[in-house]
Amino acid sequence: MDYEQALTKAKELVGNAKEIVIVTHGKPTLDSMGGSLALSLGLASLGKKASVICPDAITVSLSSFVGVDKVSKEFGKKNFVISLDYEDGSIEKVSYNIEGKKFNLVVEHRPGYEPFTSDKVQYAYQGVGADLVISVDTLSLAELGSVYEANKDLFSGKSIINIDFHKDNVNYGVINLVDPGASSTSELVAEFLATLGVKLTTDIATNLLNAIYDATSN
Repeated sequence: MDYEQALTKAKELVGNAKEIVIVTHGKPTLDSMGGSLALSLGLASLGKKASVICPDAITVSLSSFVGVDKVSKEFGKKNFVISLDYEDGSIEKVSYNIEGKKFNLVVEHRPGYEPFTSDKVQYAYQGVGADLVISVDTLSLAELGSVYEANKDLFSGKSIINIDFHKDNVNYGVINLVDPGASSTSELVAEFLATLGVKLTTDIATNLLNAIYDATSN
């Protein structure tokens, strides 16, 4: 697949997605963060729900980017799961009721079995709201650190668009928009936004310009 074909396919993936997660590597640079945030703003203008995740904290040097205050360090978990130690046949019925602002889950144990106790209950969050993952300026999934390590099942189960200008990128995406001849990753993001039909706003253009300005040493 050549680069133009990859752009077309990436556009199709974005068109079919409603919720998109943008990820970038630890120790973020102006190029990685500016490109990610410009992409997020552009996708939002198309009616997509887009979020940016970076495993490391945002430094002062990145604080001027529009939208940087909304960058997360981890995926948001959607489902609250209650787990009980279970013996086959021990549950008679499961139901729920609502009392005012309190939700009560009622688990009725079957006679002859040991009743459930609080020390046998565990809580967890599962499920991530993402139809599509777009990585920005990231050589490999390992560069995502804890973001990847804690969500390997998500990365293996979702389509990934990989946008980068580094020649040693390992092309881990379903679609790889990788061009070592570009000046920066943010240049490729700008091209991708144009392919998607995103109209440049002051905020998007400022994020891109500041990122490219730094990546190209003025």
